[in-house]
Amino acid sequence: MFNKIRSWWQNINENYKRIILSVLFGITVIILAYGIYYVFFRAQFPSATREPIERQPTGTLPPTTDIREILRERGIQVGEEKPTLPISGEVTLPDIIAEGGKTLAVPAIYSGADSVTLDPEGNIAYYSESEGKFYTIDSSGRIIEKSSAVFKNVSDVSWSPNGDGAILEFPDGTNFFYDFARERAFTLPKEAQDFSFSKTGDAIAYEFITENPDNNWLVVSAPTGEAPRAVEHIGESNTDDIVVEWSPDDTKVAFFRSSTGLTSDEVLLIGKNQENFSSLKVSGQGFDGLWSEDGEFILYNIYNPETGYRPELWITRGSDDDLGVGNKSLGLRTWVDKCAFSNSEIAYCAVPLYLEEGSGIYKDLAQTVPDTIYKINLQNGFKEEIAIPTNSLGVSLYTAKKLMLSPDLSILYLTDANGGVYEIRLK
Repeated sequence: MFNKIRSWWQNINENYKRIILSVLFGITVIILAYGIYYVFFRAQFPSATREPIERQPTGTLPPTTDIREILRERGIQVGEEKPTLPISGEVTLPDIIAEGGKTLAVPAIYSGADSVTLDPEGNIAYYSESEGKFYTIDSSGRIIEKSSAVFKNVSDVSWSPNGDGAILEFPDGTNFFYDFARERAFTLPKEAQDFSFSKTGDAIAYEFITENPDNNWLVVSAPTGEAPRAVEHIGESNTDDIVVEWSPDDTKVAFFRSSTGLTSDEVLLIGKNQENFSSLKVSGQGFDGLWSEDGEFILYNIYNPETGYRPELWITRGSDDDLGVGNKSLGLRTWVDKCAFSNSEIAYCAVPLYLEEGSGIYKDLAQTVPDTIYKINLQNGFKEEIAIPTNSLGVSLYTAKKLMLSPDLSILYLTDANGGVYEIRLK
């Protein structure tokens, strides 16, 4: 057989030989290239996609851009408060480090990331809705599976603060705690909702809501659902008036807001062991609160007629002896779930460029409005704008769903409404 092939090859015209060799060489190169891609690259990017920094719209911006035009293009009807964002005719490159102006938002994940968190080591962890899997981005930038298990149609994720577990909620009411280290699921009651972990991650609080108001309770248990204990009867209360939020001192598990008038609420602090704590009186409605890291402060948002029913940030002392002391408005219109604490005295908040009247009641009115970043000193209430997150052309496009800080406080992570995660360098 080999002699026949050699004889056939020797009798072929030299031009044909060159063509055949070229084709074989091309096929070999393609096979080798695909093999290298499959082995070394394809496995590293299974779900989320990264965007090169320069992959942005091109063109020259007009001498002046009215932010009203941008908002109208996004389908938002603006009212009387109409800020104008001046942009020069020449594109101004954003700062790499936040210095108060336009700051480059570098994509860590361009899209496909839901329910994002940072683990204690500062690695990004997230759920991919399209694949039904959890992933982690390690310190070298590789995207790796956090678990081989597949969870389709997860509607909400509550992460444990130690990063080793999460509570998964599904549209049919199914809930369970998943332990990533042991790759094991623990079923939680279908009646459970609005979960909050203790600061150490060894316990959870949640609302237990049934069709019978007599059976509605605020409950504390282990994350696995073991040792459940009712701590406060909810009854017929509107569950929207209960903000499940575990305090840093491990004594309180929720805020309960009770209306005291058309423009004010009284906020009760619910103890883990049915303790009676002082209440906080606030000059508005729609209270949503967040404890500072040491529990000395409560950062909260409310709305009232004076703000056109737009959310406004307030700060107050939160310790048992000083609750309500120093209660004052910060003059920033945003929500606490767009804020993050760097320590017990400093908070960073994403503040929309513009808010429509009534957005404190209907938050969706602000779902496409770009944000700026403010740094707040909780001790004295001093605030400063530190960054306008932009792409590489200096255009502000990002609406923050959540802010997170790296352990060394050098990077502020912004989870965008489109599912992307962006890095803003603070130093």
